[in-house]
Amino acid sequence: MSDQDKPRGTRTGFTTGACSAAAARAAVLGLVTGQVPGQVESLLPNGDRVCFAVHDGRCDAHSAHAMVVKFAGDDPDCTDGAHLTVDLRLLPDQAGEVRFCAGDGVGTVTLPGLGLAVGGPAINPVPRQNIADNLREAAPQLLARHGLEVTVSVPDGQVMAKIMQQRVMMALIGALAAASLYFIGRIIDKGLLSDRSALALASFTAVFFNALLCTAGPLRLPRAAVGAAGLAGPPAGAPAAAFRRLPMLASSALSLGSMVGRVSATSFSSSALCSSPLSCMYLA
Repeated sequence: MSDQDKPRGTRTGFTTGACSAAAARAAVLGLVTGQVPGQVESLLPNGDRVCFAVHDGRCDAHSAHAMVVKFAGDDPDCTDGAHLTVDLRLLPDQAGEVRFCAGDGVGTVTLPGLGLAVGGPAINPVPRQNIADNLREAAPQLLARHGLEVTVSVPDGQVMAKIMQQRVMMALIGALAAASLYFIGRIIDKGLLSDRSALALASFTAVFFNALLCTAGPLRLPRAAVGAAGLAGPPAGAPAAAFRRLPMLASSALSLGSMVGRVSATSFSSSALCSSPLSCMYLA
């Protein structure tokens, strides 16, 4: 039974690396047999074996092409449904060599620190090894004589990467908002600011971060922050006027603000966790 056929809540899905390895295995079988199979049993990094449906298979004597559609399970990220595509090219008389290249939608390493060569494709060591293991297991005789160039592509990968960057930004804004509201609640409890100043600060912070979360996607972050600050200014001034006219009501609002600040901090923290990306657009 494939992962898609399991009951909801139990479907774990597969990584981009596992899907790429399955596509690579199908493509190399095409080089060996002359036909890319419509389904392939692929080896996972943990030693399990899983069947993947293969699409768009084609091959000739020196190259092969295969694609696997990613299924991310019951907790999908923005790469769910991505077309993990592998193109193989024969490297004559380069026995055993497996060379990786970045295709459309796959990043290139620009700085050291990931354990990958700068200038090479942004494919993690685990999926690299998994792809190589599947190639060597499926076509040992071919690799005993020749090498293979493996080009991994993710059509629309740039769009997915942008979505991931936005999710990371939203998660960071949510975490910062949670911390700010929590500490404002602590400041109110300890009486470190006058009631008027504390309520104005709490009002400004709540409106600012809500406005920032709403506008940070359509607008660049600096511009969104300036706009959010402008929107938060008038609400922050309203409590000061309330203190002059309705001091009892304003004091009650301050006590309520302390409690709401801590509740809002929890809410913003939860939003940050829910919006965090589950994978990133170098191949994992």
